[in-house]
Amino acid sequence: MDRQTVFRTIENFVKLRSGLTSHIAPDARFREDLDLDSLLVVDIVIDLEKEFDIVLPEEDLARMATLDDAVSLVERLLGAPAAGPPPTAVPTGKAA
Repeated sequence: MDRQTVFRTIENFVKLRSGLTSHIAPDARFREDLDLDSLLVVDIVIDLEKEFDIVLPEEDLARMATLDDAVSLVERLLGAPAAGPPPTAVPTGKAA
């Protein structure tokens, strides 16, 4: 997925949750510039996790201050192999 698509997707979630209608600059800060409270930011994070099928680590969320930070984080996570469920034991047919 290209950076522009990731940006537009995140921008749309921010607009949906915040009620903003105009273009949002990549360097717009969630709290200071967009006036989003922590609950709205959490809602946006949940939207992103569902949309991109990723988990945003808490330690990275603390550094996610701008829209561009969110784009970079999502891109990094999309480039990493998905962490699926742990492998399950395959029955061998032998009794224990």
